[in-house]
Amino acid sequence: MILKFIEPNPKLKKYINKIWIHESPFSIGGKEGSIIPPNGKLKIMLPYSGHLISTSENKTEKCVENRIYLIGVRDKVTKIEGSKKNGSIGFELNPLYSYKFLDLNLFVISNNLYSFNEVFGEGEGNRIISNLSNYGDPVDKIKIIENFLLSRISINNRENKIFEYCLDLIEKQNGIIKVNDLESDTGFSRRYINKLFHNNLGISPKQFATIQRFQLYYKSIQFGEENNWNRNLIYESYFDESHFIKEFRKFTGFSPDRYYQKINEFSKYF
Repeated sequence: MILKFIEPNPKLKKYINKIWIHESPFSIGGKEGSIIPPNGKLKIMLPYSGHLISTSENKTEKCVENRIYLIGVRDKVTKIEGSKKNGSIGFELNPLYSYKFLDLNLFVISNNLYSFNEVFGEGEGNRIISNLSNYGDPVDKIKIIENFLLSRISINNRENKIFEYCLDLIEKQNGIIKVNDLESDTGFSRRYINKLFHNNLGISPKQFATIQRFQLYYKSIQFGEENNWNRNLIYESYFDESHFIKEFRKFTGFSPDRYYQKINEFSKYF
């Protein structure tokens, strides 16, 4: 398996968390697939060799070869499978600014996967696919996608400082913050803040905070740091241990101990 991370275009650094190229002569994730918990971030996927299949809550969606897809923010666990000998490019967008690429309500695409043709129109989608087909090197394909994203920023010119302030605060607090605190801090109502998050991210601030809180512990398991944590500190973020295990199971499909045995390289970074 080859997993390579690519540095984003300097003009897009604040908009993109990471870009990767993944290639494997084997099916992704083996028999059970790779388990991808939610992390509150939109993604762009381009399978350039083979295909990818995602399954979430019995809903199965297929990313076919040489088509580009936008994956909305998910608040549910997803299983990823791939054909034998597969290669794909992935972009993970910064949730602070991902809304700037789109001129739609992001709630519409949450927990869903759409082709660029569906999101940006047949003409624009086909133009990108045509440009991508002119290049075999995945790095060149990445540059095509980056140029498209740069054009979207200049076209949309969207900005919402209240949303960005609230989301940034949730991230800095690792999700350990209440929506009431956001109300007090900004002077805006819960209803208005919820609307901003649905429009500009796709999920509510409470859902996003819950995912960030979960990610705090999940990352420690993925990178083998679980034994370095004081579990009592983690459980301070939850009502009790059973609450934590219930939430962990919701986002991964497994208990923490069971999931620890299933870690693989693909799911470690996504």
